[in-house]
Amino acid sequence: DGTKVLEEVNRRRSSLGGTPVTTLAPVNIQARLAAPTASTRIQGINPQLLRKDVEDLKAAVQRAPESVGKPDQQLRSALNAIKEAAGALAQLRKLKLFQLGVSLIEQDGACPLCGTRWPLGELRKHLQEHIASGEEADRSKRTIERLAGDIATTLITVHEIVGRIVTAASKLELKDEGSKLGDWAIALKTLSQDLADPLEKYPNGRFPELVSKLLFPATGLEIAERVVREAESRLP
Repeated sequence: DGTKVLEEVNRRRSSLGGTPVTTLAPVNIQARLAAPTASTRIQGINPQLLRKDVEDLKAAVQRAPESVGKPDQQLRSALNAIKEAAGALAQLRKLKLFQLGVSLIEQDGACPLCGTRWPLGELRKHLQEHIASGEEADRSKRTIERLAGDIATTLITVHEIVGRIVTAASKLELKDEGSKLGDWAIALKTLSQDLADPLEKYPNGRFPELVSKLLFPATGLEIAERVVREAESRLP
């Protein structure tokens, strides 16, 4: 509406050293404006690099179903499997203890921890069964950590790109755009932090189905595009 147009005109006049106007008459809009100079440029914004960030962001979102969606499905499946396997996590936590125990079994078969005597060879067999279960859980754990790391790497890269666009939006005084993109950046950072400890924190239910889309807000790319167009118009 007219009020928003006037606000935008005055914001642009301010960047060129002009004072606010109260009407949209052409003579007022262009009155007492200084030609753009180095002093009116926004410090720290390179429109070409900002454009590249937006293009990289678009590419990352397009690749997300493959680069994030598939490993995320695999990760959730692996997490469900290890959590549902009876005693798997407990066996994993005790694996080193079992391995040490086997190496310390007395010649008479006594338990190295409590001294209880077992029939010769039975304690070793018992501990080796636990070790086999623990090693299987350990392999699952390494798979989980690899998948979580791959997803987190992508999320961190996208978070850094979004963060640079948020910084540009702030310098360009695009508060609404900066706020919305900032929320996206926070969500990306939170999820990447959860992935650092997937057995305990992932999936946490806060981002169902959105992970394969990089938690992408519906208008995220449109907002990023507005920021870069503003930079290009003010810093040709």
